[in-house]
Amino acid sequence: MFADGIQAMAAYGYRKDRTLSEILFCSASYQKSYGTLDASWFFNLYELAMTVVTHTDGKSTSSYPVEWFNEFADVYPREALKFLISETLENNGARWHQEEQFIDMLEKFQSTYSPTNWYLLCRSLPLASSEVILRHGLAILDLVEDGLRENFKMWLDTIPSKHIKEAENDFSAGVVKEFELRLGRSLQLKSGKNDLEDNQPTRGLAIAFPLSNASLDEVSAHLELHPLKADQRADFEGYVYKLRNDDDKKRIIRLAAAAFKYGRDAPEWMSNVFVKGSEEWMRLNISLFVNLTDGWYHSLHYTDYLKNAYQVDGQRAISILHEELSFLLSDKNYDFSDLISCNLIKAFSELGLSEKVVGELIRQVYALVERRLPHPPNAKINASIYGGLESFTDDELVVALLIARLKTFTTEKTQGIIWSLSYIARTRPHLLFRPYQWAFLQEKLLLPIHKAILLQVLHDYIDSDKIPDYFVELLLRRYPTDYFLENQIIKSFFEFEPISIDKPRIRLTYPSHAYDRGFMEYIHPKYRILSKYLGVLHGSFRAYEHKRDIISEEFGQYYMRSEKLMTPIVPLANAPYEIINNLWCEELTNISRNTYPPDTLGLDLYLPELIIQIGTLCKRPPYLPKSEEIPEYGTFDASAPVERDGWVVLAWKEVEIYGDDFKSKGRRTISSHLTFGGKPVKGQFRFAKYLFRASYYREAVITKAQSDEPICELNIIDKLEYCNLLFVSPWIISQLGLEVAQDFHNGFQAVDNTGEVIVRLMTWREQYFGGISDCTEVPRLEGTAVVLKATWYDRLKSIYGNKTAWFVQSKSELEDV
Repeated sequence: MFADGIQAMAAYGYRKDRTLSEILFCSASYQKSYGTLDASWFFNLYELAMTVVTHTDGKSTSSYPVEWFNEFADVYPREALKFLISETLENNGARWHQEEQFIDMLEKFQSTYSPTNWYLLCRSLPLASSEVILRHGLAILDLVEDGLRENFKMWLDTIPSKHIKEAENDFSAGVVKEFELRLGRSLQLKSGKNDLEDNQPTRGLAIAFPLSNASLDEVSAHLELHPLKADQRADFEGYVYKLRNDDDKKRIIRLAAAAFKYGRDAPEWMSNVFVKGSEEWMRLNISLFVNLTDGWYHSLHYTDYLKNAYQVDGQRAISILHEELSFLLSDKNYDFSDLISCNLIKAFSELGLSEKVVGELIRQVYALVERRLPHPPNAKINASIYGGLESFTDDELVVALLIARLKTFTTEKTQGIIWSLSYIARTRPHLLFRPYQWAFLQEKLLLPIHKAILLQVLHDYIDSDKIPDYFVELLLRRYPTDYFLENQIIKSFFEFEPISIDKPRIRLTYPSHAYDRGFMEYIHPKYRILSKYLGVLHGSFRAYEHKRDIISEEFGQYYMRSEKLMTPIVPLANAPYEIINNLWCEELTNISRNTYPPDTLGLDLYLPELIIQIGTLCKRPPYLPKSEEIPEYGTFDASAPVERDGWVVLAWKEVEIYGDDFKSKGRRTISSHLTFGGKPVKGQFRFAKYLFRASYYREAVITKAQSDEPICELNIIDKLEYCNLLFVSPWIISQLGLEVAQDFHNGFQAVDNTGEVIVRLMTWREQYFGGISDCTEVPRLEGTAVVLKATWYDRLKSIYGNKTAWFVQSKSELEDV
């Protein structure tokens, strides 16, 4: 322990934590050239990266885990993907470097995934909205599966509206042009320097040329301040050739190379000032390699100069390199000391030098770095999780990553994952089973509500006889679980009643509270059915308080302190799920036995509604009024509705978060909806009798639909099944002779007998607070609207006969959200 402490103390000091760069950034180049570094080498580097991150707090070192992932993925993309899956599933929430690794995977390793799989992964990250993402999305637009292409276009159209800061919404000229060509909408062009602008630095006035009468000291002083110009090339060449002292000649060539400082400033002609192959030409190219930097303290960066010399005379090039490096390292004013060994290894690897020589160098550097850093933390790869992915196909790894990303916990990410998994279940169900088995073997890493999500996707989209025996047997071994909904779904997969094994079960009890009556129904309307069977759930409010307080402490990383906002997270939805399905599991099970067939008592997750929300996401209609244009309450004649591009807006609702930076925020809700009859009065809610549910639009229900208000709604505050939707009532669909399209992944639409879309649901989420690195996302604007073909508006009004049509508008505000 004493030795460990001494090593940890010694690891502190100027740039000692940066020494990891020396081995980290050359390993991929070495592997590409020689192919002898296995994955374990890179896993060892990961442990060193985590050592630095946990040992120091430097800005320049905090990104090492992400940089390590990019190096690893560059040479072992499949292993890097398996690592990301394993790390994501194992972590208790989203880690900033894990999310950065994920976005880098989407941006830098796009070719690893099919266009459709890439898109399905993108839907699990609301802020996948960089120019790189948009550029790739536009490039693969015609390659995404036909069934998703229109939805994919809508998603691409939302990318420019993701960020609050305008600067983050700017795009380069190439993307702007492609966006307009592919999607027919203009974008803002990024501001910046013209590519043709002369960036060559000017550092004062140059001395007069020719140099024939200048002293050596005068020329040296000049080159220390001024890089050569094109018209000085011949004069400089002649001056060097006239020098008789070799040391003087080397010094002048070295100064001429170093005068440019940064590689971007060196003109193409510089490397050929002298006759190719001459001693002066060799030394100039080596000097350019040694002295030019990339602007970030990295010298020996521009390997083409070394290649040029090495290809002419390899032995001579190495000899000159050794000499020039000696001058570089002995210069007391030299401040660009990072990555010398790293860039040498990269350069030698590219040159194809003997692996025996380069291999000895890279092993020495590794040993020095490992010795210089303190002992690593526990950053071992979980062999059970990682090994379980070994035989997966590329498509199955995508499914496994989506499942693992449930552990990122945020509401919108999770809804996007459900959207993607259910699409795979509907189109390629065979891809789910092995990833499901892998996940359920690690079930303690998933929340109970996660397991319910996964099982209900199977139940809703896949016939039971298509589920392979090995997964059914796994579920049978787990049955019964401690959760009612999970048990009911598992039972539905069998043709027989599984044997219920009695096992000791401790039921926690909580004190009663006045809020026990109605609290769960407030969180989610599906819990209203419980009052019919169980009455008041005594202790449910205190149980929720207890779980909520634990969650608040454990998941503080989702709180945006600068904006004083909490990102909605699924653990807060897991709390009521556990309270209902665990504490009252026995009672609910007994009630279900009295129904035939045994069912879930309406406690299923609202997956179709979640899928609809993601499938309908689009850009906010620009023609809708802003909050300042809406009265606190107002009624308006509906003879002249909001109409644009052949569509009439029947109803819309928008929630806006407002407030200054670094201060508490308020929440403003504005809405408008169509109604018929006498003039509405404030406080009178004229919506359809039934809340919106996708299942209500099936034929059997629509034929029984009774006369109703034209607009129905669904508002759920639960942090998984969160919904804020509007649509026309099932009665209107019936009266208009329409049919609801069953492919909810492309939104919620009603079509006529020719297949033309007559009614559309739209949702939008824009201008996000938070960011990818923060593992947060909260939209400033979030809304929903239902629109009707303008040519059908009079037909809709005729359903209500002579009743007057009104639009009711309202605005309300809630402070300190």
